[in-house]
Amino acid sequence: MPILPTAAQLAEYFEGKRKSPVYDDAVTMYQDLRVHANGETPGDIIYRRRPNESEEVQSYRLQIYEPITKQTFNSVLQSLGKIRRSRDWAIKYGRDYKFPLIPQGETLEDYCEYKFPYYTSVTNWLFSVMLKSTLVDANCAVLVLPLQTLSDNTSYKQPYPVIFNADQVIEYLEGRFAILKSSEQVQVQSGNGFAVSDKFFLVTTTDVVPYVKEGDNWAAQTDEIITHGLGYLPIIRPRCQFAKAVQEHNLFESRISAMVPSLNEAIREYSDLQAAVVSHLFPERWEIATQECQSCGGTGYIPNPSYTGTDVKSKQLVCASCNGLGATSAAGPYKKTVIRMPKLNLGEQAIPTPPFDYVKKDIAVIQVMEDRLDKHLYRGLSAINMQFLAQTPLSISGDAKAVDRDELNNFVYNVAEDIVYIADYLYAIIADYRYTYQYPDLTERRRMLPTIPVPEKYELLGPDDTMTTITQMRGNGIGGSLLTAMLKEFAKKQFFQEKEIAIPLLLEMELDPFSGMAEADKAAMLATGNVLRQDYIRSAYIKDFVKRAIAEHEGFADMLYEQQVAIMDGYAQEVLDEVNGKSGNQEIGNTTLLPDNGIPPAAPLVNPDSLPDDQDKGNVGAE
Repeated sequence: MPILPTAAQLAEYFEGKRKSPVYDDAVTMYQDLRVHANGETPGDIIYRRRPNESEEVQSYRLQIYEPITKQTFNSVLQSLGKIRRSRDWAIKYGRDYKFPLIPQGETLEDYCEYKFPYYTSVTNWLFSVMLKSTLVDANCAVLVLPLQTLSDNTSYKQPYPVIFNADQVIEYLEGRFAILKSSEQVQVQSGNGFAVSDKFFLVTTTDVVPYVKEGDNWAAQTDEIITHGLGYLPIIRPRCQFAKAVQEHNLFESRISAMVPSLNEAIREYSDLQAAVVSHLFPERWEIATQECQSCGGTGYIPNPSYTGTDVKSKQLVCASCNGLGATSAAGPYKKTVIRMPKLNLGEQAIPTPPFDYVKKDIAVIQVMEDRLDKHLYRGLSAINMQFLAQTPLSISGDAKAVDRDELNNFVYNVAEDIVYIADYLYAIIADYRYTYQYPDLTERRRMLPTIPVPEKYELLGPDDTMTTITQMRGNGIGGSLLTAMLKEFAKKQFFQEKEIAIPLLLEMELDPFSGMAEADKAAMLATGNVLRQDYIRSAYIKDFVKRAIAEHEGFADMLYEQQVAIMDGYAQEVLDEVNGKSGNQEIGNTTLLPDNGIPPAAPLVNPDSLPDDQDKGNVGAE
């Protein structure tokens, strides 16, 4: 039986006198990323006043702040959301085991893939909720509880995951207990009235017990206790990058924590840029004052009302209306600076004519600051090798680097592995909640669980990047199988949602014996007799052959490669037989194909593709 904290120890946890030794570090990590993920006010990042900065300018910067780094975080989040679109992302349920005690519609697959509360499926919840939480808070806790408490053990519970962030995870001891703080406050009876109390959960291997403060004591809410009886804590902790261990407590950091320094710098300089735009870009006019200050009569000073004539206090005070100028001025980005008439008798310089003009400002600093902002955002993305998401890569040529596909795949693979890890645990907890009564044997329940392999093929860079690579390969004279592989990759990305286009294209490249080879090279090989005439025909007519095969053979795309090749060879043989039967040469493309006897006929045959639609083409490519 795990040792649980005493009532006195619980009170210390609830009142902030006791906590996990990694709590403060976990909260700091969470807050550092939450600023960029949620667009929250960045606190100390811009609250510190710049050198020689007035309180007015600092206040103005805080008022006009916009979350400039939120779009960068969202770009990363949306890109990682493509993990579920990977070709090898799958949730595979075993079909070898049957569970007759579970009625149709109540199986694990039914609940997790079609009836999961609020999100329809666990997969939708993982990528809509959990992915962002994992990136922002590597030390959060996912508590899985049934939505409704059922008194009948034969009824099927609806387990649902609730996320508690790092500032809510007061304590967590693996296999023993956890103390979580609720995000809500509750009203409790206090004397003749009501008081507001925080709410905490003590999670054990058998129960989830809520606590609130009643008077001076913390009391368990016995009517709200959830007895799960699982024998373990129904809590999932994300497994991200390991940071450190303190005693039996582990501290993790987000997979994107390396972005934080650059994103923080981006916020600081963006705030400065906003103030610089107002200070340097908008016109500022000055003019000679024609009306003196009404408060001081143009002197800049007013009598000190507390001066008695005998004390050491000053006889005059600086005028609060004009700050000693003797004239008042407007405020705002289009303000004008009002200058009082000079006192020539006191040696002041005369004011130039005309008595008004615009302050000349250096706006080049704005462009410099914009470039620096772009660099910080770019460097933040580069920290996780996702700089391809930067919107202005040309402005950071000095910092630009090519995307390392291996490093990018490693990063995305690690994120995908974290998601699969959470999914595996979530499916297991759901199965234990729902089916322990029908199948008390743990081995039987584990057979219900699906297999979720970590995907390895990601398509984050998009078709444009693949096309750039194809162009470079062709420019360098690279062809053959390597070029065909890249063309296949391009087709899969470009027509991901259009299977009716992608499938024929992929079949054409797969079944063309000379795929990726230039037509001139194929013709040269045919002329020298280095290729079979049947293979050449198959390559020349591959588009028509594939179209015909799909129409004539149901499930052609799913056949074995050998079966597909046999069908293609049959079509090619038909064309070859037709050529030989006419005892003449046949033009295919730009190449003249001689009959088997090798004797040229008196006149060449017409290319079947050049005939009108209503004439016979030898049935080649007919559907």
